[in-house]
Amino acid sequence: MESVPMKENDEREALYRALTKLGYRSPVLSEGEAGWIRMDTKVGTYALWRIENTSSFMKTYQMLARFSSLARHLMPYLPFANGRLVLEAEGHAYVLSPHPQGENAASLILSGDTSWIRPLMRVLAMIHRESALSFPTSELKKSLRLLSERWKEEERQIKTSVQKAQHALYPSPVEAILVANADDLLHGMSTARAGIDLYLQEDALPVSYELVFAHGALSLKNVYFTRQGIHIIDWRQATVDAPARDLGRILREVIQFGSSLGIEVDLEGWLKTYELIRPLSVLDRQLFYVALYYPHEPLVFLKKWWLNNIQGGELQATRAFESALDQYVRVRQAPLHHPSA
Repeated sequence: MESVPMKENDEREALYRALTKLGYRSPVLSEGEAGWIRMDTKVGTYALWRIENTSSFMKTYQMLARFSSLARHLMPYLPFANGRLVLEAEGHAYVLSPHPQGENAASLILSGDTSWIRPLMRVLAMIHRESALSFPTSELKKSLRLLSERWKEEERQIKTSVQKAQHALYPSPVEAILVANADDLLHGMSTARAGIDLYLQEDALPVSYELVFAHGALSLKNVYFTRQGIHIIDWRQATVDAPARDLGRILREVIQFGSSLGIEVDLEGWLKTYELIRPLSVLDRQLFYVALYYPHEPLVFLKKWWLNNIQGGELQATRAFESALDQYVRVRQAPLHHPSA
């Protein structure tokens, strides 16, 4: 979900009034980086991202009020009742987050430090354990079926692009790279989709399945380490989903950075740390590995390329595609212990 810069005076005044009602005295608001609003107060500095105030999105956040312990794990010193993450101000809504003073996980792993991964796994496990809600299998099947159909369509798009490139008199460098790597990409896609299709069979799923409050876009740049502990920021894409959504996203980046820096990948050890607090079901693990096998980075590039939405010229596009493929290969070559192996 895209953030929207705050520029209108009326909106700024409405935000001031809402903050005053919550007990803030003379908060200082200013434009932050990438569209977020910086809020300096006597008790700390915070970031606010403007979001669309839709009922479905707000419903996701309202579940926080039901879990006081979850609120403590999410924002241990966010001074809002029940660990509130969303502030509503006369028609607008904002995701709230501390603006931590510390190092983020990206800078730590670049220095070769992986000691933060296990503490992060414990924090995620606590969040997921406290927020777990049981959903009927029928709901999960709907989501898996939609995902499988989307992946089938992406496979068809790649095959069509490959056929077009093979018949082109002068294929572009991107097309040539796609043809050379098509078999590997399609194999990864079909392997991941097979892991989904397995659970669309009549008796493959349990009667119910636990979904959790997930960050939705958990990356190294969103995890900070301060004197007060771990902070996870920017919850704009928070949702109710499988734990694999958070685990797969963050550990995928760890694998990519770690393999390029010669850092040992202890994937099973990291997952076991998580499981000391919240055990992973067989389906949890299956969905986690499915998320790792799917070639996300090349597909993100190709979707932009198909839409002619790549910045720069042919050389920049070629380098971007090669980089995306390299990121995916690092994940594929990591020592992963797939549960079905």
